[in-house]
Amino acid sequence: MNCKPFALILVLAVPASAQAIVYDRNTSKVHLEALEELHLCAKRDRSGDFCRAALNEWVDTHPEDAFDAAKLARKTLGEIPALPLFARAFRDKLGDCKDPDVALALGAAAKKPLSKAHQKDFETLAFRTCFEAARTGLEKAASETTGRKNVCKGLLEKDALRGVKKKKCERFVTENPSRPSPK
Repeated sequence: MNCKPFALILVLAVPASAQAIVYDRNTSKVHLEALEELHLCAKRDRSGDFCRAALNEWVDTHPEDAFDAAKLARKTLGEIPALPLFARAFRDKLGDCKDPDVALALGAAAKKPLSKAHQKDFETLAFRTCFEAARTGLEKAASETTGRKNVCKGLLEKDALRGVKKKKCERFVTENPSRPSPK
């Protein structure tokens, strides 16, 4: 009898409490059996695509884990992939602006090029949801050339800058008027 297995269980580490991730051959997807397994997935997934998809699937079926998933994503996959999960957690009223992982994710995102979707999540978190908690990091990003693109307009609208930083941001926004407002 020739039976195709539906899923292949990959045991990547076998400590006292055995952990596994499931790779479904039919769909070419990875499934997490527990949120904590993300680090096992990340060890094997160089691009992070399988792990991000598995993590999003986990949050879709376990929405109460959105904030923990975002924190784990920040530590395992990086700050930028964590932004949509943080945004979702705050939309679902599960986030904590004072959590250091939120500040680290926003601080890193402030200085990096972002896709339109990541830019929207960044602006929502940085300028509406967690502004007071993120303010120091955002002001620091405004003093660096790489951060001005993501933070100047929002900080000027919040009237959060003074002195040289304000002048540099005003000049940047004037010279780059296409930047949308973080309303």
